Amino acid sequence: MRVSKDDVGARFIAPAPTADQRPQRCNTRLAGFDYSQAGAFFVTVCTAGRRCLFGNIVDDAMVLTPIGRLVQEVWEEIPTHHEGVQTDAFMVMPNHVHGVIVQVGLESAMSGAPTLGEVVRAWKARVTVEGRRRALVHGPLWQRGYHDHIVRDDQDLDRIRRYIDDNPMAWALDEENPLRHR
Repeated sequence: MRVSKDDVGARFIAPAPTADQRPQRCNTRLAGFDYSQAGAFFVTVCTAGRRCLFGNIVDDAMVLTPIGRLVQEVWEEIPTHHEGVQTDAFMVMPNHVHGVIVQVGLESAMSGAPTLGEVVRAWKARVTVEGRRRALVHGPLWQRGYHDHIVRDDQDLDRIRRYIDDNPMAWALDEENPLRHR
């Protein structure tokens, strides 16, 4: 069967899905939890497409690329941009980062303390903007959203710190490691 030029593609263009047909993203935030209150949060943020952009693991240690160094540099600046926020353990991995953000709490609940989402969004945006300015970023850099875990107590924080510190040594077994599947 021959297809005319007028027919090419006409039968194969699907209409855009309506709002009720689009896949619904699962909200990973804890319902009812105030993410601006004092506490510590363990976050994981991945690159778009899980691309290994930030460096490589060599002898169980992370060797950063220029964009990986920028990711770390901007992370370290978080407390200068957000009153009442500190950073704790942090690790840049080839295609994701792990870090602990601490909301130290301010004198008043009306102080306008940033939420965890605001801190993470601002950090991702600063990395992206500066990365594009330095021509280190082409296309999307970050996966939409991030994963968070509310740190429950000192033992939980110690476990998370060990996990973050040991993450480069575990990279050889990580499902996201593209070299693992070769």
